[in-house]
Order: sequence, then structure tokens, then C-alpha cells
Amino acid sequence: MAREYGESLPAPLFERKVAFLDVEASAWPHEGGFAIEVGVARDDADVETRLIRPLGPVWSAKAEAIHGIGRSVLERDGAAAREVAVWLNAALVGYAAFSDNPEFDAAWLAPLYDAANIAPSFVLYPVTLAFAAFDCASDYTLIREA
Repeated sequence: MAREYGESLPAPLFERKVAFLDVEASAWPHEGGFAIEVGVARDDADVETRLIRPLGPVWSAKAEAIHGIGRSVLERDGAAAREVAVWLNAALVGYAAFSDNPEFDAAWLAPLYDAANIAPSFVLYPVTLAFAAFDCASDYTLIREA
């Protein structure tokens, strides 16, 4: 579930393929920010992103300065919440999903899934747990490159 993040990585997840998820947002979670772009990088080197139509009025000029995506671009090119939520669920089937900040990413994704009226099909785990699954330097290099 995207609203929660994993404290520990259950052993069976080590048998799954790995995906890294990143979210850009309209503002910080405590300001009422919501996801405006979500990206998934899978261990097969497949990378996909989706822009999301704005889900509310909250907009931070500081956040826009960081991600560089204007609200007008999202209104013109962003997909509907349901379309993105369905895509994200499908993109992560069979993958252990990792994030550099699962608490924030989950908080930003919550309004997306609420607007789509569906539940997330995945749990976000801290990326540091993905590093723990690899012991040799070459594996670490692959993760860093991903």
C-alpha cells in the first residue's frame, strides 16, 4: 500500500525484481502537496514516467523551482489520476518498490489514489533496504546506476 512504507524487507521480496519509484510534487506533504509526476525505474533498465493533472489548488513556487514542471504544463499534458494510478499499479506488479523517501512519496501518492478511487497494489520500501540485499561492489554499482 502506498500510504505505508516498509520498516523491514520480508525475505520473499528479495526474490522479486526491483523497481525504484520517484515522485515530484506540487508542495511539501505538510503543505497539502500532491504528486504531479511519478517515475519508475525497473531493474530491466525500463524507465517510465507519467505527468499528472493537478489534484488541487496547493502549489509551491519553491517546489516548481526544484522539479521545473509548471502547472500549465500539467493541466495541458498531465493524465487523469485514475489513469496514472492504474498504470502505476500495473507497472509494479511482481516488483519490490523502493523509494529514497517512502514517507513523502506515499503522502504525495495518497491524493492520487484517493482521486482514482482505487487502492495502491504495492508497498514502498526505503532504498537503503535494497542496498542491504547486495553484497558485492558490482551489484552496488548497478543499483547506483539505476
